[in-house]
Amino acid sequence: MRLRTTYKGFTEAVDLYFDHLMSRVVPLQYKHGGPIIAVQVENEYGSYNKDPAYMPYIKKALEDRGIVELLLTSDNKDGLRKGVM
Repeated sequence: MRLRTTYKGFTEAVDLYFDHLMSRVVPLQYKHGGPIIAVQVENEYGSYNKDPAYMPYIKKALEDRGIVELLLTSDNKDGLRKGVM
C-alpha cells in the first residue's frame, strides 16, 4: 500500500471512507445551515509530496461528494509550494 498517493488500493480505500464520512459531513456545512465553514484537505503534504496527482484527486473526491465550503491545507514554510491544490 502506498499511502498519500493515487495508488489504486489507497484511492479505493479513501473513496469508501469518504462515501461514508461525507454523507454525514455535507449536511453540517455552513451553506446548508450547519457549523462547518472549511475543510482541511491534507496536513503538511508539501513536506511529503511524492505524487503530484494526489492533491487534485483529494480535492475532486471531496467536491464530488458535496463539499462546497472553503478547502485548505496546512504546510510549513518549506513545503508550502509543494502542498497546494
